[in-house]
Amino acid sequence: MFEYLGLVGAYIGGWYIFWHLKIKRFNNRTLAFHDISNGFDLSITKTSTQRFEAIIEYMAENDFYGKDISSCQTDNDLALTFDDGWESFYTNAFPILQQYDFRATVFIITNYIGKFSRWDYQKKRHLDWLQIQQLARQNIEFASHSVNHVDLRGLDKKQLEFEVEYSKKTIEDKIGKRVKYFSYPFGRYNRDVIEAVRDAGYEKAFALRNGGGDYAIPRIGVYLYDTPYSVNLKLMKNSWIEGCKDYVNNSLASGTIILRKFRPVNAMVKK
Repeated sequence: MFEYLGLVGAYIGGWYIFWHLKIKRFNNRTLAFHDISNGFDLSITKTSTQRFEAIIEYMAENDFYGKDISSCQTDNDLALTFDDGWESFYTNAFPILQQYDFRATVFIITNYIGKFSRWDYQKKRHLDWLQIQQLARQNIEFASHSVNHVDLRGLDKKQLEFEVEYSKKTIEDKIGKRVKYFSYPFGRYNRDVIEAVRDAGYEKAFALRNGGGDYAIPRIGVYLYDTPYSVNLKLMKNSWIEGCKDYVNNSLASGTIILRKFRPVNAMVKK
């Protein structure tokens, strides 16, 4: 009995030490959502519509204000960001945001507009340009999540510039507004990627749990298992347990990256 308790204690203690040594602690008011939908699939980045509404309701009841990145000014403002630009943002998330007079920033993948994803395990439809333009007129902010959603660290200079520059120009041409922000696919970046994003004219870029500086701003991920309570722990308590869970969840994105090395998708758009 005591041996098992000792192993459990060592396991928990190991994660606690790992948190202090490896995972950066930060005071952050930026949440990162992905797909807001119901039904079963294997994705841990999905949030059910009911759970999403409960989280938004909790924010409103506790005097938090959901904003896009550009509108955040006070400690009570929460930047609500959505990676990948799934169609479920239009059908499920946006009506709930409207109900609470909340806004958001959506990072879109320009080569998958109006298409089903081929870069992920799950085959889901992305927003089309008509939906994006309609949302933009209703104060939803759009930003870039690259052209093809690939691991940018593995690209040569020309490909990297294309992914960050062409996506920016495409969105600006379609919605008639300047694109100021970039979100790294899979949350992965290195020095060359940061330099390319800065040179492309973005004001800021966003990662996930780990990051630092204006071109690797960390965000708090919201995952399948999250509740209003766990989101509160992430926001207000900077919980080490929640931080470790998010670190593990983001690490799982490596599975998709590895899969694409063995089964590449020929989806590169040419100028």
